[in-house]
Amino acid sequence: MQAWLSDRIVSVGGRRYLRGDEIWPARSSRHYHQPWHLSLSATGRTAWPSQLPPLSDFRVRTAGRFAVVTTPDEIDVSNAPRFRTALLKAGDHGLPVIVVDMAGTEFCDSTGLNVLVRAGQQAEQTGREVRLVVGGTALRRILAVTGVATMFRLYDSLGEALEGK
Repeated sequence: MQAWLSDRIVSVGGRRYLRGDEIWPARSSRHYHQPWHLSLSATGRTAWPSQLPPLSDFRVRTAGRFAVVTTPDEIDVSNAPRFRTALLKAGDHGLPVIVVDMAGTEFCDSTGLNVLVRAGQQAEQTGREVRLVVGGTALRRILAVTGVATMFRLYDSLGEALEGK
């Protein structure tokens, strides 16, 4: 059985569950009174979300005077808190520019957009800049329709973002 853990949602066998002291169905269900548990091993041992290792799908590194955050193929409510943590970690380097490499990202929901907007606002207050590398047309359209594209400098490649052209 394949399982992944996010900050708030656990998905097992294609079903999503909200994390708490017990696992509850995330989608509407008539079974809200029944707690769910995860049996993740062949031995049938039960594991609660706090016992599962976190995923590190946001890579943070430095490149000269830039901090670079590479994002996964999707950013949504399940991993937006880790996105925020990665951006904060990038800001801890004290570099003047944070480049968010979203070239491989195909989708970003409102929670991910919220994280981007707040990071941009915080960077502006501290005299820093956040640049976005956007490769896909779907993500570029999401950024344009929501108005987020007007808040950042968008680049087609990481090289262009690092050069600042």
